[in-house]
Amino acid sequence: AAWWSDGKRLAYVSDRSGEEELYVQAQDGATPAQAVTSGSAGRYLAPRWSADDKRIALADQTGRLYVIELTSKRRITVAKDPAELPLDYRWSPDGGYLSYSLNDRNHLSGVYIWSVADGKSRRVTPEYFDAQSPAWAPNGELLYFLSAREYQPLISTVEFNFATDRQIGIFAVALHRGVTNPYGIRDDEPGDEKKEVDQDKASEKDREKSKVTVKIDFDGIALRAIRVPLEADNLSELYATEENLIYQQNGPFYYGREGLVKSKIMAYSIKDREAKTLVEDVSEWTLTADGKHVLAQNSSKEIKYYEIGKGDG
Repeated sequence: AAWWSDGKRLAYVSDRSGEEELYVQAQDGATPAQAVTSGSAGRYLAPRWSADDKRIALADQTGRLYVIELTSKRRITVAKDPAELPLDYRWSPDGGYLSYSLNDRNHLSGVYIWSVADGKSRRVTPEYFDAQSPAWAPNGELLYFLSAREYQPLISTVEFNFATDRQIGIFAVALHRGVTNPYGIRDDEPGDEKKEVDQDKASEKDREKSKVTVKIDFDGIALRAIRVPLEADNLSELYATEENLIYQQNGPFYYGREGLVKSKIMAYSIKDREAKTLVEDVSEWTLTADGKHVLAQNSSKEIKYYEIGKGDG
C-alpha cells in the first residue's frame, strides 16, 4: 500500500475482482474504493505515489515497471527488466521524474530516470559499474545512488581464488550543471562556521518560499558523479533527507548460514560528514515520509519507532 501525500487516501493492490488490480480509497473507508486498473492478468507489486499525487508507479511479476495516470487511468510501460526488477523506484520531489535501477544483460545494473514530459528513460550511471537504490535529494539537485566501485580482493588460503567484499559506496549525480558539490573541500577560515549557519537559515527560508522544481541536464550527466566521503561497505536501501543519508549496512554474505555481523541502519550527516548507527540488528525497516523517523523490525520480530538523531526507539 502507498499513502497519498496528505495521508487522506491509500493506493493498494487487491484481487477482489478475481485478478489483482490497483485501487485508491479514502483512508477512513467512508467512500468506496476506485479501481484505477482493469483487465490485468498478473501480480502487481510495490505501488508508489508521485509527489504531485497525479500518478502511481508499480511493478509486476514479469519484471515490468509501470506508471498509472490517475485521471485517465492510462497504464504506461516504463521498463522491462531482463531478470528480476529491483523494487527501488522513486519519484522526484516534484513528481516529474521517476528513477529506478535496471539489470543489464552483462549482469550489472544501472540507474535510469524516466521523464513524465516526454515519456523517455535515460541512463545516468556508467555501463560497467553496478548501481542501484536511487534516492532524490529533497531540494531536487542531486540523485544519490549506491554503486560497487571498490575492488580489494581477498585471497583464499584454501584454493587459488579470490573474493570481494565491502565494495559499495554512496554516490550522487548533479542533475544540472549549476549544482554545487556539497562534499567539496571546505574552507577552514575563521568565521566559516557562522557562514554555514547563515547559509543553512537562508536555504531553509528559500525552501519555505518556493516549491521544488526539478531541472535535469541529461547531457553528460554520468560524468557529473560525486562520491560521498564514506568508506565503502556492504550497503543497501538508500534514502536521502534534508540533513542525512539513511542506509542499511550489512555483514558479508555466506552460503548455507547466516553471517556473524547483523545488519544495521546508519545515518550519515551531510553537514558533519559523519555516519552514526541508528538501529542495530534490523531485518526490515522503512523511513517515514517526513524523513525524521524510522520504523524498524529486529531479528526477534520486535517493531520499534526511532527518531533520527535521538537514539533508541
